[in-house]
Amino acid sequence: MVTPVSEIARLVHPSRIKSGRIARAKLIPGKQAMVTPTVKEFASQFRITSDISSLKPVIRAIKGFKLESVPYEEMKDLYAQRTATDIIHSKTALTMDKADRDKHYNIQGCVDYGLALTATLRALGKKAWFARTGDRTIVFFEHGGKEWSVDPSRHTRHAEPFELKDFEKKFFEDQASKGQFAKGKDAWHLKIKSIQDFDRYSAHRKQG
Repeated sequence: MVTPVSEIARLVHPSRIKSGRIARAKLIPGKQAMVTPTVKEFASQFRITSDISSLKPVIRAIKGFKLESVPYEEMKDLYAQRTATDIIHSKTALTMDKADRDKHYNIQGCVDYGLALTATLRALGKKAWFARTGDRTIVFFEHGGKEWSVDPSRHTRHAEPFELKDFEKKFFEDQASKGQFAKGKDAWHLKIKSIQDFDRYSAHRKQG
């Protein structure tokens, strides 16, 4: 299944363009945030040390990707369909304008930022997980024998990773028991594969 090429073609990696159309992703869990040559090249600019602060430039660089508004009809073809490779290649995260967010889903780029960060951390040799709590994306990773979390879409000026405390782990365990939190390899692994899955982990899932 393919989508006709338009201006959205620049939002995917060239390898996705087949016979003048954008090839739909196969949505195989674990493939969305794979470490590809594009991801490796992007990650190679960073030098990581044992100091957690050495990871801040990684988070800030990804947060620095352009946040571009696309119409709802195009978002239906793009939300959770792009891979980390697409996102890093285009250096663009996708949102919708406020009117569309109010009418449909409050999409503000967090899945894109989260996928790009998850894949980049893996390319840097870190164990990293894509997580969803309510309608937010969080990235978890290990560094220096500790587990850290970061919300890559909300740290606008100071992208700060936070050491995960026991009470926070318990909170996420409680949320998971209610179906409001999940952690895995990528969005596809968490069954977020289309715009209808945006609030799969919300307390009151929106219909339609």
